[in-house]
Amino acid sequence: MAAVLQVTESHAKRREVKVEVELTTDATLVADAVLIQRLMTNLEANALDASSAGSMVRIEASREPADRWRVRFSDRGSGIAPEHRERIFEPYFTTRVFGDDTWGFGLGLTICQRIAQLHEGAISVQSELNKGTTFAVDLRWRRFLPRAALPATGAGRAGVSLGVALA
Repeated sequence: MAAVLQVTESHAKRREVKVEVELTTDATLVADAVLIQRLMTNLEANALDASSAGSMVRIEASREPADRWRVRFSDRGSGIAPEHRERIFEPYFTTRVFGDDTWGFGLGLTICQRIAQLHEGAISVQSELNKGTTFAVDLRWRRFLPRAALPATGAGRAGVSLGVALA
């Protein structure tokens, strides 16, 4: 998580948005660290873009019931209209206006969803107009190991610590 926060730190400062992080896990995800970092960086950047100056983005990582870990990215932005929520994971769908400083191509959430699926997980969204949005990434518990159980190296996989850093 530290690597994600480091990548988005200047973005948060430029937007004048505070980032609050609450991590209630010390487990390490066995996953493709680059892809998981991309997923989390994109979701945090989206939350920052949706936030007005002086507001806050909250990131929470916790173990959910049974076999899941959940990482939530919440903002207090304008929210996502119900008719758009059905389409936000479609390739090239965007609600952003060309010329806006946060304009994109509509691929970020599509890529995030695919990364979660590749790691046997899922992304969900809850949003209320003029109140904000929360994206939750759920990852399967069996893909987590205590840090001590991780091998020193691996072919294509690395330990991703939600509490310390993405490696």
